[in-house]
Amino acid sequence: MRSRGYAPSRRQVDPAQSDAEVELPLGEPAERLAGVVVDGRGFPVAGARVTVEGAAGAGRRTVTSDRRGAFAVPGCGPGPLLVRVAHGEHLPATVAGVVPGDDLRVALASGGVVEGEVVADRGGVARGARVTVEDALGVRHAAKVDPIGRFRVAGCAPGAATVRAEAPGYLPATAPVELPPADFPGDVVLRDLRFALLDAGGLAGSVVDERRLPIAGAEVVVGETRARTDAAGRFRIAPLPPGRVEVAASSALGNAADSVVIERGRTAEIELRVR
Repeated sequence: MRSRGYAPSRRQVDPAQSDAEVELPLGEPAERLAGVVVDGRGFPVAGARVTVEGAAGAGRRTVTSDRRGAFAVPGCGPGPLLVRVAHGEHLPATVAGVVPGDDLRVALASGGVVEGEVVADRGGVARGARVTVEDALGVRHAAKVDPIGRFRVAGCAPGAATVRAEAPGYLPATAPVELPPADFPGDVVLRDLRFALLDAGGLAGSVVDERRLPIAGAEVVVGETRARTDAAGRFRIAPLPPGRVEVAASSALGNAADSVVIERGRTAEIELRVR
């Protein structure tokens, strides 16, 4: 049973005693947690996502800070509480051992911004490209590349990071970088990072038995990439780098292996006959 302003109450009931009256006393009045989110300069941070966890019987609650950086989470129940705060332009913050009823002030450190461009190595824009930054905290920040090939990834922690660019039909590219700390929200700590993506090749084919009947569910392996054949015995693996690759297939009926040359921008075809 739940009632606004009180902690939930539970009691097991025997269905056989359908006529019995059940009394459910409400729990202790649920506490309210309020606070404000600010940046390193003390300015309010609007739109921060505030998540409160660990309140007994209350589960997880999430609210968003207003234009003054203020937030209020009603019905938290007894503490201690764990509070997590996240905002795109800042580094995430976690505050443990929060007592309901406290006025909480959470200061977020500024996250750095990484800017650059993604192009096709033969010229033009690599359409559909995305960029991901995995920062020193292990947090992944993703952004789409705009129509002219530019990208902007915000909220990155200082330290060693890996930037990855990928697009359909191209080989992904990565770059290890060292990001300095940001001095203020929106501070560009790394600019003009450029990726020129190579056209990828692909491989399509079929896996058949000795009578050339299709085998569904066969596993096909090219390097560290794996795929399974569909009901028609067909498979497709992409993207793949240019050059000769070894292809292996396995199923309950046996194994097969062959090699094929992958060319840029083309899909090679192969038939693997299991014996």
